[in-house]
Amino acid sequence: LKDKSSPNTIWVYGVAGSGKSTISTSVASNLNKEGFLGGCFFFERDIPDLRAARKVLPTLSRSLAQIHAPYRKHVLSVLDEDAEIAGKPPKLQLAALFPKDLSIDTPERHFVFVVDALDECDDDEGIRILVRCLAAAVDFKGVQLRVLITSRPNQPVDVGFGDVSNDTFQRLILHNIDHTIVSRDLELYYKYELDKT
Repeated sequence: LKDKSSPNTIWVYGVAGSGKSTISTSVASNLNKEGFLGGCFFFERDIPDLRAARKVLPTLSRSLAQIHAPYRKHVLSVLDEDAEIAGKPPKLQLAALFPKDLSIDTPERHFVFVVDALDECDDDEGIRILVRCLAAAVDFKGVQLRVLITSRPNQPVDVGFGDVSNDTFQRLILHNIDHTIVSRDLELYYKYELDKT
């Protein structure tokens, strides 16, 4: 995700229990420590605000604005024009919050958005649109962005990525990885986390 020659969007998917949320949590934590985390959104089916597609882009935008002053100015001007942007459909949010033609003087660095458990979004059409919007956000000229998305195998997510150029994203299928490797990685992660306490 920090390598500029790699695809801008990575979709990690696998069956329940394959370690997707562990990966996204670890990646987000490490990116935050290194100053590359632009924002994150962790879907959760049981919490209404954490299963709504319309909450994702405003959440990511707010997080990025908190750490990137030039982008913050853009967000404030958007809010001056439309204070209700957070309640609009994701396509309108994308056009306002991450317009392709906005140019911001910014140092040569990029930020990563982490979106976990996209399959727990409560709206199949919202999932498809959100995938397209997140993939389009990396074309935003104002700030260099990359996106990590995790989900279970899910038709709406797959359909959403069907409209995204194969050159700009990479699929990482966890359930195709040898189970012993996944188990070993999870064991190392749990040992590391338990040793910190």
